[in-house]
Amino acid sequence: VLEQAPNACSAILAALEGEINPVWILVLRGQPDALHTWWERYARAYAPQRLLLAIPTDAAVPPGPLAAWQAGEALVTAYLCTNLECRPPIITLDALERELAP
Repeated sequence: VLEQAPNACSAILAALEGEINPVWILVLRGQPDALHTWWERYARAYAPQRLLLAIPTDAAVPPGPLAAWQAGEALVTAYLCTNLECRPPIITLDALERELAP
């Protein structure tokens, strides 16, 4: 197959990379001070397979999934999605660490 379509090699490698190191999206919603603490924990390391959004509770968010993900009663609520599947809301750093552990 690669001899017939060598340009497919990059697509195959990208798919393999996605299986080995899945992309994950982490949306943090919460109070600005607490939100900064959580953001600092996950934004420092280089991780091209990660998308991190930190959205304060008072931010204007357009309609859609982000608007539905609210902080609730917790200071910060994390929404973690991997492989097109979102997990239940996470409200403690310890629980988020457990979810992200390999």
